[in-house]
Amino acid sequence: MAQVPFTPLIIDGQERPASNSESFEVHKPQSGALVGTAASATSQDCLDAIDAASRALKTWETSSLVERRDIFIEAAGLFTSEKYSKLLQETSSDEMGFASYWGMLDARVARNNLLAQLACMEKLRGEFFPSASVPGVQAFVQRRAKGVIFAIAPWNSPAGLTVRAIAVAIFCGNTVVFKGSELTPRTHYIVAKIFHEAGLPKGVLNCISASAPNTPALVAKIIAHPQIRHINFTGSDRVGKIIAMEAAKVLKPCVLELGGKAPTIVLEDADLKEAARAIAYGAMANSGQVCMSTERVIVHESVAESLVASIKEIVATLKAGDTSTDPSCQLGPLFSERSAERIVGVLKNSQDAGAQVLLGDLTRDKAVLQPHILTGVKPGMSLWDEESFGPVVVIATFKTDEEAIELGNASTYSLTSSVWSADLSKAQRIAFQLRYGTVNINGSTIHSEPTDGLIGLTFLEVVKTTGELTEKQEQWARLPIVSMLPIVGSVSTHIIRQQMKKGKHKDVANVINTWNHHFFHPRHIEIVLMQGVARLSGIDKHSQNEPTMGWSGESLIQRPPDSDSTSKGKGKAKEEEDTTYRLYIRPLPSRT
Repeated sequence: MAQVPFTPLIIDGQERPASNSESFEVHKPQSGALVGTAASATSQDCLDAIDAASRALKTWETSSLVERRDIFIEAAGLFTSEKYSKLLQETSSDEMGFASYWGMLDARVARNNLLAQLACMEKLRGEFFPSASVPGVQAFVQRRAKGVIFAIAPWNSPAGLTVRAIAVAIFCGNTVVFKGSELTPRTHYIVAKIFHEAGLPKGVLNCISASAPNTPALVAKIIAHPQIRHINFTGSDRVGKIIAMEAAKVLKPCVLELGGKAPTIVLEDADLKEAARAIAYGAMANSGQVCMSTERVIVHESVAESLVASIKEIVATLKAGDTSTDPSCQLGPLFSERSAERIVGVLKNSQDAGAQVLLGDLTRDKAVLQPHILTGVKPGMSLWDEESFGPVVVIATFKTDEEAIELGNASTYSLTSSVWSADLSKAQRIAFQLRYGTVNINGSTIHSEPTDGLIGLTFLEVVKTTGELTEKQEQWARLPIVSMLPIVGSVSTHIIRQQMKKGKHKDVANVINTWNHHFFHPRHIEIVLMQGVARLSGIDKHSQNEPTMGWSGESLIQRPPDSDSTSKGKGKAKEEEDTTYRLYIRPLPSRT
């Protein structure tokens, strides 16, 4: 028998087994074949991970946004490198039986999620505003890291959701203790390896794994630890309730993403062929094991027959099976035989309650379940109310828009949805009345919004999460308004000189000497601090080079090092009155 890989813990940047050498096995869901073993963390291992994260926080929360950005960009490149994209695809296929396309997509989603976190830079700069009640007082509001975050990610997109669980927290200056699913420990471990290879300092990200029997007690202890400031969990609503109760015992905030029951509303004027394609993809991707899966289709009765025929035609071509032995299968097995058995039971109960099965035979082959389409499923039935998390979609009809909205909102889930119509204003009106965090108009519930840039749905999600994983701090100071000029962006050097001669730079220093330097975007402002005295240096209007440091005395303003004026007058620059520069913020070490 070939030797299977062992997945260690990563604590304080070091790989190690569990302190008691305990491990657990990982098996393929369909064949049951052993594909690996993983360290099962002990209570002491968890304490070590928390201690490492606490120590790392002291330096990481004061690191520059440029440093964090560079690490993230490097990691993003590694995710799609030939080495790691192939490794992630092979590993997730071994652990979960994913079809090849899903493993590739998962690696790309991880990369895109990583790049999307750069949107945090827009939210971490801080802002000034004048006091509403005290003349001459300026307020500065900045966001600062919460501290040590406990993050938990599931198995269904193990690379992409691991990145989503940890990336925003890390970019905001927090450190993380991360626990992944016991079903995909090696995929989670590879993600952590990529971050460290990209240059993430030791202790910032600590990755632990644990066997299923040991997990509940360990998770409860981690949540209760006084150094843990926030919990971030993605998974089932059953486990989410447990996480929430444990967090409530110690009054700790948590962010929970607990699945969905996404509806797609199709109006009578919709492009039915495109809608059918999007519904088939949304319902069947990864065998329906996606929190944003299209589980309910609500279609106008006048076009229902045509839409159902198109959906059925597409879905009937899809075949589920063991993708490792049958490459022709587009859909892999479910994550366990128990899950397949549960879904078959729900399908049979729905049929007994009056639902009609349009596609599927209500049977399973171990963990493999073929695609199913049903009609006649109504609110109050388990298949309508509960997340199926399998290759199943139900179809209902409506007569009026109000009825469609009512059916769409007839769920306790509120993650994502979609509306199809040629009338954009009508679609938007309906979308506004749907109680879902995301409404994709004329698109799949598994939305295709680009995640490479800092726009759209991804940006909004990052901004929202930034607010959850940071906390505001207000600072107030009395300060002449004119002394704020070097802080607001590009200014003329003669204005700066005038303020320097008047000694106004000391007022600036009094305000900014307590700021964290990384709350302003690089290449916007630099005010160099030493012992509470502001010194402007390294001003560079021509190049993208880092500014020169170390000037003192009266050399408050200078040209770039490549300028011919730097050799004149011991660094005193002779500038034109109308020259405009951009200044930067950077702290200098204290002078003893």
